[in-house]
Amino acid sequence: MKSRNNSVTEYQDKMFSELYSLNTLVNMTKNYCQDLEFKGQYYGGDSDFAKKLSDERNEYLTMLNLIAGKLNTVINLNLNIENEFL
Repeated sequence: MKSRNNSVTEYQDKMFSELYSLNTLVNMTKNYCQDLEFKGQYYGGDSDFAKKLSDERNEYLTMLNLIAGKLNTVINLNLNIENEFL
């Protein structure tokens, strides 16, 4: 039984590490998009292009926020499982 507990704990640690890395990548991407949007960097083009790009970025930011929220939920569930297991 102890060997199985150790294996589960190792998998739990690896899963937490991967989830944390994914969450970091999502947040880095989100922050990069927000930074571009806040600075108004549209790389040339007319005002219609800038509006379309801004709308597109905001859609991506919304999706990234949803993904980050789901990842945080899974990370917390993972921590709850670990706490119950230990």
